[in-house]
Amino acid sequence: LVGFRSRVHQPSRRWRQWSQNAYGAFFLHAAVLVGLAVLAPPWQAPALVKFAVVVPAAIAVSFWLARWLRTLPGARRVW
Repeated sequence: LVGFRSRVHQPSRRWRQWSQNAYGAFFLHAAVLVGLAVLAPPWQAPALVKFAVVVPAAIAVSFWLARWLRTLPGARRVW
């Protein structure tokens, strides 16, 4: 534990970016997930496959949208 604490004490650049966008992604995730789920029915695949594709896609899109929204003027005060 001491060795781990001394080597991995500082978060990487990627983890910092994800943590900065986490609140926005949390806020947007439900709407993005529902939107992607509504778009999924025409795709002829088993439900488990759709789930395995839609959920990671919703997470990625939520973080991307949160990152994009943070670039808007005044958004950093809110997020």
